[in-house]
Formats: sequence, C-alpha cells, structure tokens
Amino acid sequence: MGKIHCSVPILTLNRGLELERCLTSIKDFSDIVIVDGNSKDNTLEVAKKNGARIYFQDESVKTSVQITDFTVARKMAWNYTKEDWVLNLDSNEWVDQDLVDEIRLAIEENNPQKIYFARRMNVIDGKVIQHAFYYPKYFIRLVNKKSGAHWREGKKVHERLDFPVDTKIVYTRGIVYKKTLHSGAEDEKKVRYYLDLEFQRMQGGTKTWYQFFYWVWYFNIRNLISILVKSIWVYMRYGFKNSLPPVEVWGYMRYHLLLIWGGSKIILKYKFSL
Repeated sequence: MGKIHCSVPILTLNRGLELERCLTSIKDFSDIVIVDGNSKDNTLEVAKKNGARIYFQDESVKTSVQITDFTVARKMAWNYTKEDWVLNLDSNEWVDQDLVDEIRLAIEENNPQKIYFARRMNVIDGKVIQHAFYYPKYFIRLVNKKSGAHWREGKKVHERLDFPVDTKIVYTRGIVYKKTLHSGAEDEKKVRYYLDLEFQRMQGGTKTWYQFFYWVWYFNIRNLISILVKSIWVYMRYGFKNSLPPVEVWGYMRYHLLLIWGGSKIILKYKFSL
C-alpha cells in the first residue's frame, strides 16, 4: 500500500523516550511535522530518523522552551502541514493498526464534511488502564482543513477544536494510546505549569462575579463531585486491578481543588464588575 495522504503535526519538548513509539505507529503517513521547543535530549535525532520535517516553536538559542499558549502552538503546527487531512496527535501518544486502517479508508472517501473522533486509553507504567471515571474518552483526531474546523481562541491550555454545526461526526473503532505520567515529581511540575497558565487566563480581560463564580467554584466543585462518585462506581463494579489507581484519581481531584484555591485568591485580589 502507498502512503496515507495525511499530515501529522506533533509538538515536542524533550520527548525522545516517547517519540519513537509515536512515529513508528504513523510510519504510513505522508507528512509528519515536528514543531519542537528546542529540546536538549535526542528528540530531533529520533524525528530525523523517522523522516519528519522539523520546525521550531522558538527561534531563540534558549533550550527547553515551554509552550506559553497551546492554541497558538497548535495553529503554528497546522500552518506547516502540507496535506488537507490532519491527524492530531501528541508526542506521548500512539495509534493502533485498526485506527490507521480506518484513517486510510476515510481519506480515500475524502469527505471534508466528516470529522473523526477516536477513543483514547491511558497507559501507566506500561499497563493499559481498562476502567476509569473519564472513560469512554473521545477526542477529535482526524479533520480536513477545508471543513471549517479551527482552534478556539483564548485557551492557553486544554486547547480545543471547534467545527461547523453541520459537520458529520464519526466515531472510530481504533484507539489512541497515551503514556500518562505516574504521580510524582515530573507530573507535579507539569500540573503546576498548567495551573499557572489557567490562572493567567483567569486574570486576562474583564470578568464579572457571575463568570468567576461559575468557572472557579461551580465548575470545579461539580467536577470534584463527579470524579469522586464515578470513581467509587468504577471500583465497586470492576475492582482496582485494571482500574485507574486511587492516587491518580486524587491527582485529578487535587487539580480542581488548586484551581478553586488559586482562582479564589484572584477574586479577592482584583475588583470585578457586578
């Protein structure tokens, strides 16, 4: 079979250990684009070995430059792509063969008004998590640039693709696997950085008391309760062996607790209109 005419833009920063598996899983794709943050490890060597085109998020001589706005970075990566079809993938993710085959068929059909969601399953310490409070978890993966889909402005973190209301949504059978950091120092560092970006977003622009009540308290308290209740249900039904470990569940809950705490301090510090 020939190459799949699809671009795969990937943001990287010191991902040499995970990138090999990611690129191996998409070896049949015609256009692999790496947009790197001046990595210090062997990320670029791995990318070159796998035939990827390489660009840089920051043209300075500084190394290990962290992304300060993920939406801007995603848009930059999209601008480097050559094909109309784009597969959204992170450097610590990889696709199974079923998804590769489905993507090939979808691109042969070539209907730009279809957008494809794929299920993601997390992998911790080499073990696929079969049960978790956030399953089933589907994300937009395959999209045609002519469909009208675009990255939502203003989201520094947890970036999101919006698409026209008349787009036909297709859910694939194939799976995207993601290596998830086990709770520890590296995971803590990542969480703190994401929190900093969230707090920057909260402080930007004029916010009403209603907006802050909704996004800081209601939204996060609702998520806290949902995580706890769903996790209890998962453990009661499936047990602990193949489920998301409790320490990971606590990590998700702690993230929302920190958002409530940090957001509340922002409210107290600034004056907002009623």
